[in-house]
Amino acid sequence: MSTAATAKPQPATVTRRGDANGTVKGTLVIARMKYLRARGPEDFERVLRRMSAADQQVLRGMLLPSSWYPADVVLRLEMTAAAILSRGERRQLSSTWDASPPTRTSAGAGSSAPI
Repeated sequence: MSTAATAKPQPATVTRRGDANGTVKGTLVIARMKYLRARGPEDFERVLRRMSAADQQVLRGMLLPSSWYPADVVLRLEMTAAAILSRGERRQLSSTWDASPPTRTSAGAGSSAPI
């Protein structure tokens, strides 16, 4: 039996900004939060209450357009919003979110996180 077959899996590589799946600019996070707030306080709270305490801390905190945030937080926000507001149909929300201006991500300039 080779040592490669018995080797333990290695942890994910962490980017220089501290997140294994990359980061997104605050402008993208702010745009998602503005969309949710525009849906009304009830929908906004329904979505955020379903998020983890750590995600809520980020999303309820002061969001700065020039800061970088973990892409995973945005992905979980999008998935939770789709599950609650669109009965799981992410594409239904993505047409609204795609109208947001392009945002820088750590993956490259001018692209926005996939929905």
